Amino acid sequence: MSMKAIDPDTAKVLGLSLALGAVIAVANYFLVVQPLWTSYSEKSEKFHRIYNRLKQSRAKVKDEELLVYIKRLKDKISAIEERIVPEFDLPFLMEDIANMAKDSGLELKQIVPKESVPVKDRKLRNLSFSQILFIGTGGYHDLGRFISALENSKYVCKIESITIIPDSWDYRNSTVKVLISVLTRKE
Repeated sequence: MSMKAIDPDTAKVLGLSLALGAVIAVANYFLVVQPLWTSYSEKSEKFHRIYNRLKQSRAKVKDEELLVYIKRLKDKISAIEERIVPEFDLPFLMEDIANMAKDSGLELKQIVPKESVPVKDRKLRNLSFSQILFIGTGGYHDLGRFISALENSKYVCKIESITIIPDSWDYRNSTVKVLISVLTRKE
């Protein structure tokens, strides 16, 4: 292929078109593209800063929620620990049980400490269930009030067994035997 000569008028039009195109391209770059790119870069940087702050805030909120949850658990544990009787306080505990029985209408015949059963969890080696046998006389309603007083007392306790022996001479009174397990700790 041979190249034909371009006439001078066409060359001028072509030159002016190329120059005008170059001016438009440069103007487009400086007036449109560069401001858009600068704006995009600034907005992108701002977005990433805000996004990172948001992530940190979420982490703080989760940490704060976790701390509140841990505090609640510690408070519950402390409340339960306050209700656990030291073993050396068993005489006072038995006196409290006798007073609960008296306030419920039962007459105390005997209160005897029984065996102490360790809690099976290794982490709780210093805890055990100390059993106490209460023997008294009274009516069924008195026994019900006594059981309720035990369950609502400040102690962590459970009723292991209840034995009711009716009095053959007085149908309103019975001999009651209540085996109570109280959570105690060694100190």
